Amino acid sequence: MCFGGKSKTVTEVKVPAYIEEAGKDVISYARRLRDKPFQPYTGDRVAEFSGDQTSAFQMLRDMIAGAPQVGGEAMSGARAYGTAPAQHLETERIVDENGRLGAISDYMNPYVEQALQPALRKIYEAADAARKRIGAGATSAGAYGDARHGILEANLNRDVATAAGDTAAQFYMDAFREALGLRGQDLARMTDLDKTNALFQEQALERLLKGSGALLDFAGQDQQQQLQAIQALLQSGGLQQAKEQAELDALYQEFLREYGHDFDVLAAMASAISGVPYSRTQVTTQPNNSGFGFLGSALGSLLGTEAVGGAIAAMI
Repeated sequence: MCFGGKSKTVTEVKVPAYIEEAGKDVISYARRLRDKPFQPYTGDRVAEFSGDQTSAFQMLRDMIAGAPQVGGEAMSGARAYGTAPAQHLETERIVDENGRLGAISDYMNPYVEQALQPALRKIYEAADAARKRIGAGATSAGAYGDARHGILEANLNRDVATAAGDTAAQFYMDAFREALGLRGQDLARMTDLDKTNALFQEQALERLLKGSGALLDFAGQDQQQQLQAIQALLQSGGLQQAKEQAELDALYQEFLREYGHDFDVLAAMASAISGVPYSRTQVTTQPNNSGFGFLGSALGSLLGTEAVGGAIAAMI
C-alpha cells in the first residue's frame, strides 16, 4: 500500500515523414501568402447610367423648363368669374328725351306738314264757296254789307279756323302717337337687346371658367404624357444598367475567385493534414491516493459512522 506519491505515464506517437513534410509545406505556403503584396481590384464596381436614362433625365429637365405657366392665367380667369358683378337691366320712360331714345321729334313724320296742306286746302276751298254763297244771298236780299251779312261771314271764318285747327291738331296728334309707338318698339328692342347681352355676358363668364379649368387639364394631360414617355425610357434604361451591373459583378466575383484561390489551396492543404497526428511526446502525471481511500473505508467500517469516512475522504 502506498500513501501519497505520484504515477507518471509517457505516450509517444510517431507519424510518417511525408506528413511532416506536408506540414512544413503548409507553413511555407502560408508565409509566402503573408508576404505577398495586396492586389487591389481595378475594374469598375458600379454601372454608369445608360443612354436611355440620360435621355430621360434631359427630357425631364426640358419638360420642367418648358412647362407652360398656366396656373396664373387659370387663377385669373377663375377670379374674374367669381368677382364679376350681377347683370343689371334698366329701362326708361317712352317720353324721356334724355335717355337712349333721344328726342321725340326724331320719331315724328317729317312730312306731316305736307300731308296737312291738302286737308287745309279743302277746308279753305269749302269756306270760299260758302262765303260766295253768303255774299250772293246777301246781295239778292239787298243786305250785302249789313250786319247780318257780317255775322254770317264771321261765323264762317270761325268755323273755318276751328276746322283748320282741329284738322291740324288731329294730324299732329296722330303723328305724335305714331312717334310714341315707334319709340315703344325701339325701347322694347333695346330691352330685349340688353337681356340678350346680359345672357351673352353670363355665357362668356361660364366659358372663361371652363376655359380656365380646361387650360389646367390640358397642361396636366400633356405633362402626364411626357412623364409616361420619360418613365418608359427610365425602365428601358434601368434594364440596360442592370445588365451592365451584372457583368461588372461577374467580373468582380471572378477577381475574388482568382484572388482567393491561394487561400483555398492553403485551407485544403491544412484540412488534409489536420486530421493526421503529428510527432509528439505526451507525459501525464497524477497523485496515487489509493492507500488513503482504503484507510477511510476501513475506519468507516470500524467506527460505524459515515461522518468519519466522509471526513477522511475529504482529507484525501
